[in-house]
Amino acid sequence: MSAAQDKAMQMLATALEMEEKGQEYYLKASQTTNNEMGREIWKLLADYEVQHMERIKEIYDSLKAGQGWREDLALFSVPTDLGQVFRRLAKNQKEHIRADTGDIEALGVGIDFESAAIKFYEDHSALAEDPLEKKFVDLMAEEERTHLNLLSDMKMYYTDPESWFMEKERAGLDGA
Repeated sequence: MSAAQDKAMQMLATALEMEEKGQEYYLKASQTTNNEMGREIWKLLADYEVQHMERIKEIYDSLKAGQGWREDLALFSVPTDLGQVFRRLAKNQKEHIRADTGDIEALGVGIDFESAAIKFYEDHSALAEDPLEKKFVDLMAEEERTHLNLLSDMKMYYTDPESWFMEKERAGLDGA
């Protein structure tokens, strides 16, 4: 095994630990929140963390087996509909959402998790030697950004729903 593959496997092991912690946290948050929208979002994020873990394990196993970076594992589509999911839930449940302090704090922790994951993947991107490895960590950073944006939207919605609706639903102040 080359030194580059060894470094990549170490990165993947660290990434797997991060994703496992995120998934555990998101599941716990889904069980402790008192509102349905929060529960759905936390479960959705936990499911994405499971997908990340599966992807990372497959790549790790491929490298361990000496197969190197495989395009079928390293390249994937980043979901782009998370913001739409949140907007739909927010519209449908806007009269029933009551966030408590625990929900806001949980979002802060989730935002910290996603920010740290983005930094981790971006830092590794600068060190990646294999083009597929670089593409993989760039895509992972991009996907983590979608999660960060979702959590940031949710936090804004909980703390200032009027501003959230004005910004996200493009409501004009002139009534247009």
